[in-house]
Amino acid sequence: TRRRILALDRKKITRFTLIKDADIHDKLTEARTLGYAVSRDSVQVGVGSLAMPFFIDGADPAGTVSVPTPIAELTRSKQDDIARLLHIAVEKLEVALCGSSALAKRNAECPTPARVR
Repeated sequence: TRRRILALDRKKITRFTLIKDADIHDKLTEARTLGYAVSRDSVQVGVGSLAMPFFIDGADPAGTVSVPTPIAELTRSKQDDIARLLHIAVEKLEVALCGSSALAKRNAECPTPARVR
């Protein structure tokens, strides 16, 4: 997945959009560590978002659930709250789509940080 993301053509949408491989690599590493991705001003100035992938089968994501929010409201506390709710939503989505949660299975094998739960 990382190789495919780095192979994509990239264009700056705002001055904050990441286009350098090293920056994207760091952001992917951060997302893997947190269990979700955080974006600030990368698509629209003043807007941030949190996103978490969902899986149906296999190791590659089937899609992503994303929650946009004004940057001014994206405090650390709000980020933690949204991440916790994303975790619940993704787990329910996976159960609805395939009868079980790949997220729950991944957490059992490799737990995400406690603040996400």
